Amino acid sequence: MDLKNITFSTEKSFAEARKIVKNFLDEKKISIFAEIDHSKNARDVNLNLENSCLIIFGNPLVGTYILMENGEAGIDLPLKILIWSKNGKTTITHHDPEGLRVKYSLNDQNHSLEKIENLYRGIRDALS
Repeated sequence: MDLKNITFSTEKSFAEARKIVKNFLDEKKISIFAEIDHSKNARDVNLNLENSCLIIFGNPLVGTYILMENGEAGIDLPLKILIWSKNGKTTITHHDPEGLRVKYSLNDQNHSLEKIENLYRGIRDALS
């Protein structure tokens, strides 16, 4: 089973949305492990791509419990959020945390998955 995505639009500009997400994670003391600027990478090979950035983040105090139950979940952890533009409209995409439960048969991770859902909900609220 593939993870389902949650995708939504925001009235914020790409730059504003990126800043809001990063500030939100910082305020919650969530580590940003990497930031991949797809647009810059496209420009580096002489291609044009509207704004697109993947932020990879997480909290080992949450993710490690999931990995302890099913190490295979490490392919989908840490968490990710994609901020991207299409025709100048800013869109956000992230995995549905419930999909982690199903994909990896996580029977003992209600607390961890609830924390992940609350984190994504907070980001969605901050962008609305």
